[in-house]
Amino acid sequence: MGVADRIGDQPVRIGELASSCGVDPDGLDRVLRLFRTHGIFQRQHGSYGHTPSSLLLRSDHPMTMRAFPQMMGMPLKWGSLTEFKHSS
Repeated sequence: MGVADRIGDQPVRIGELASSCGVDPDGLDRVLRLFRTHGIFQRQHGSYGHTPSSLLLRSDHPMTMRAFPQMMGMPLKWGSLTEFKHSS
């Protein structure tokens, strides 16, 4: 969805952010609140801004880590984890 790319230097209200991503505001707010508890994004008065960790998710960051979470969500990755108990 490119959430990190849609947040600039100033925090963005959740409604505006969800609209630009084409997703449900309540669902996006829940996901971003979870990320906030892990230090990824900050929340201020219904708006989300960057932390040093969330800046690494921007596609224009010189040390971008954007591909890593995308890779972790791939079916191949999750499929292998579901069979991990059979690897003994």
